[in-house]
Amino acid sequence: FSMITLARLHLAQSRITEAIALLGQFREDAEAAERMGSVIEVLMLEALAFAAQGDQGRALTSLERALTLSEPEGYIRLFVDEGEPMRQLMTEYQSEIKKQTANGLDGQSSYLLAYINRLLAVFPQPAHSEKPGPVTMPEPLSERELDILRLIATGRTNQEIAEILVIAVSTVKSHINNLYGKLGTNRRTQAIAIARDLGLLSE
Repeated sequence: FSMITLARLHLAQSRITEAIALLGQFREDAEAAERMGSVIEVLMLEALAFAAQGDQGRALTSLERALTLSEPEGYIRLFVDEGEPMRQLMTEYQSEIKKQTANGLDGQSSYLLAYINRLLAVFPQPAHSEKPGPVTMPEPLSERELDILRLIATGRTNQEIAEILVIAVSTVKSHINNLYGKLGTNRRTQAIAIARDLGLLSE
C-alpha cells in the first residue's frame, strides 16, 4: 500500500487518529518534494478526517488550503471524487466564507467562493426521499359533509350554507368540525386544499 492508500483505509475503518498521523507525515514529504497534486489530495483527506473527528475548525482550515492550491489549476474531479462528505464540508465552508465576508469579499475570498460554487454545481445532489404518496383519510366524508365542503369551497358563509341546505347553523358548524377532523385541519383554506389533493373537489 502507498501511504495515502493506507490513510484512506484507516479512514474507511474509522481509525481517524492513525489516518491523521499518516497524512501529516505524507503531506510533509510531498511538500518537501513539491508534489502539489499529492499535497492537495492529502489536505482534502485531512479535512475529511478532522471533520469525522468533530474538529470542524481544522477541517475547514485544511479544506481552505486545498482549495487555495487547487483554484489556479482548476481542479474539479479531485474534489468531486470524494463524494458526499466532501460536498457537505464544502457547503459548510461556503457558508463560513459568506458569514465572515458579509461586509464585502476580499480578493482571495471572492475567487475561492466562485471556485466553490463551480465545484458544488458539479457534485451529484444527495438523493431525496421519494415524494409522499397521495393523502388518504382514515374515515371518508359523509354525503352531507361533502355538500358542505363544496359550498365552503365556493366561499359561502355558515349562515348561507344553512339556508341553502335548510338546516340550522349549529348543524353546519357540527358538520364542519367533523370534516375538519377527518381532513386533519381546522382551517377552511387548508380543508379545501386537502380535499382537492384527495380528488374530493374539482379545481
